[in-house]
Formats: sequence, structure tokens, C-alpha cells
Amino acid sequence: MPRPEGNFVNYEPDEKSLGDALAPGQLVIRQAVVADIPRIVETNEQSGQDSVGLLPLAAAISDESRLVVVACVEGVIVGWAKTHFWAQADELAPVGHYLGGVSVKPEWRRRGIGIALTQARLAWIWERAAVACYVVNAANLASIDLHERWGFRTVETAAKFHTTEFLGGVGLLMRAVRPRQREDVTDVELVGGVEHRKLELLPYDQSWPVRYEVERHKIESSLGEHLVSIDHVGSTSVPGLAAKDIIDILVTVPDITDEEHYVKQLISAGYELRVREPGHRLLRTPAKDVHIHVNEAGEPDAAEKLRFRDQLRRSDNDRGLYESTKQMLLRRDWADMNVYADAKTEVIKEILSHTQ
Repeated sequence: MPRPEGNFVNYEPDEKSLGDALAPGQLVIRQAVVADIPRIVETNEQSGQDSVGLLPLAAAISDESRLVVVACVEGVIVGWAKTHFWAQADELAPVGHYLGGVSVKPEWRRRGIGIALTQARLAWIWERAAVACYVVNAANLASIDLHERWGFRTVETAAKFHTTEFLGGVGLLMRAVRPRQREDVTDVELVGGVEHRKLELLPYDQSWPVRYEVERHKIESSLGEHLVSIDHVGSTSVPGLAAKDIIDILVTVPDITDEEHYVKQLISAGYELRVREPGHRLLRTPAKDVHIHVNEAGEPDAAEKLRFRDQLRRSDNDRGLYESTKQMLLRRDWADMNVYADAKTEVIKEILSHTQ
């Protein structure tokens, strides 16, 4: 559906612009029923929004994968909002739950109703998924500000996402992740204790990216909507670089502490938990030839792994420096692979400095 460039509520971020606050209990947010459709249509018309079809609205109310909510004051509907579930990804926008727009009657605006409708929909989404998305016209500053309060951040910019087209303007795809369920661990836990492994470098192997793709499909199938991103990292992701025969995979999730939605699934897929430490989990195959590094989406450590990989791919000098450093370090006998990894810290910092 095309969305015009303008026709948005004037943006006044100053809290003094808010109207009289509603008394406690005066505003009720509830799930819509089919009998509410005439009042929803009326609210939409008074709000100056695009017309809403009766049949699509009835279908949305009856759809268990979507939510339609109404805001009522003294039993009268004064606003409404809905969610969408996009079952197929397009080039930029992923599968998942999306917040739709909010409609509030003009005389009831700036009284916290839009906020309450958004809170209710997000609470419903967080019970079902770890990520929520929203598409909005870049000119709609009031809506963008409202959603940023709940951690939404712009991840893509385009003229169209799925069936929503922004004529004469630019659309934003915004995304938020569910708040953490608990505090993260504060210590490092090596599951199984310290172990000695023989480490050796092998010439670059064309099979490494193929092996990554096999693991990627397995991980994506296991984590579903709880997966934010997945990337091939480490030395086996850099063409031409000698490496240990271990495929390193970076997985980001919405909440590193919510292990019930990723560690359990990866263990069921055949991986084993090896390291639990602040901001990071490491799982691996029983054969120890695949390492899955799990970070929380947006954490600097995840972005750093990608920056390091990309710098090695583009720089012959840095690639040579890193390989020679690894060869030197592997002349020593390491009691534990994690100690060997720590020994590479300085050269990694040096190479990362070249990306700034």
C-alpha cells in the first residue's frame, strides 16, 4: 500500500505539549473484537488515516498471528493499533512480527494513548518473539521518536518494504530486541575444564566456506526467529589465509542471557556448550571442528569480529602479519586453546587499528 510523504501529526517533543493526563484507570487497552469494527473505522476516518477495509480488518482480528487493540475511555474507542506478521522475507525486511501504525482521535492525542497502544503490542510480541520490527516514513518524526523509546533503531532505508511503499519519501525499517531476561554471568566458565589440544595451521582450503554453509543452514533451522544474524568469521573465512581446521561462526541473538532460546536449541542440533562468559557463549561440535561464537546483537565484540575479518580480506600486509604471528605462536606448546587465543590479542588490536 503506498504511503504519502506527509500528513503526519506535528512533532512537538517538549513534554509540555502533552494534554491533560488521563486519570488512573480511565484508559483501557484491550484486544479488539469484530463488533468494534465500525468504531475502529470511525476512529481512522477522524484521524485522517488511510481508509481501512472491513474484511481485512475482520481477518486481522481473527488471526492468531496478529493483534488488533483498541484504546477506550469510559467505554468509547478513541484509538486503535495492530501488528502484522510477515511470513516471507523480502530483500531487506525479515520474517517476523511488525508493529502497524497508531490511530488516535485528534481530541485525544498527546495524552499517552499512542504510548499505551505501543506498550500493549510490544508486550504481546515479546511473549512470542525476540525481535520486533516497524516500517515508517522517514518524515514521520513523532512516530520515530515514540518507537525509539522502546529501543527501536533504524537498520535499513528504502522506498519499499514488503507491500508498504513510501511514495515521494524514504521509508525506514526499524528493529528492537526483547529486553534482557536476567543479569549476565560475571565469571568465565570452561565447561569440561582446561583441555590440551594439538594446534596446527593448514593451507587455505576451498572446502571451508562450503562447510560453513552446511552449519549455517543447521543453525538457522534450529534458532528461527531467535537468530538475529549469522556470519563466517575467523581465519577460515579469509581466502588465502592459512588456518586451523576449525570453522568459526558468529551468531548474534537478542538477549545473551536468554539461553533457553538458543543454547538449548543448539545442543539439540548436536553442538556442545564449551564457554560461558560475560557477553559471550561458545558452542562447538563434538569433533571440535566448528566453533559457534554467540554474542548479543549490537555488542561491540560482534562488530569487531566482522571488522577484523574484513580487514584481513582486503589487506595483503595484514593477512601476512596475522599468518606469520600465528605460525610463531604455534611453535610453542599451549596448555589450552583459550590461552593461545589470548596470545593473539596484541596483533589483533594492531590490525583493527588499521580499520579506523
